[in-house]
Amino acid sequence: MILGIGIDLTEKKRFIKIMQSNTRNRFILRVLTQEEQKYLQHTKYDIDFIAKRWACKEAISKAFGCGIGKNLSFLDINIIKNEHGKPIVKINKNYIQTPIFSGNPENIFIHISISDTKNVAIANCVIEGYPCV
Repeated sequence: MILGIGIDLTEKKRFIKIMQSNTRNRFILRVLTQEEQKYLQHTKYDIDFIAKRWACKEAISKAFGCGIGKNLSFLDINIIKNEHGKPIVKINKNYIQTPIFSGNPENIFIHISISDTKNVAIANCVIEGYPCV
């Protein structure tokens, strides 16, 4: 059963100033998980990488119906790639309580699609699983 859908469109220019400032490291620690930070170290396209991860995490939080906040933070959402390059979402929390779901994140499946152009990043999310009872 589809529990939620979310989409986010992010302008990359938002991140250029941050990534060139002295708040760069603090921003990365606030938004990217340790695993995502390892990916960032190996890419020369840091603005693209961060914009796409931002869009993904916003789309996921919208699909959960709670937004980024006390129920779900940027660091609770880990986006990695499988061996074929497909984005895989892992929720780094044992229990989440949102408008559509209350329980173990292993009981749901999160589909995410990411794309970008020179100026924007976009992500679409569909959450499947069983609703709260």
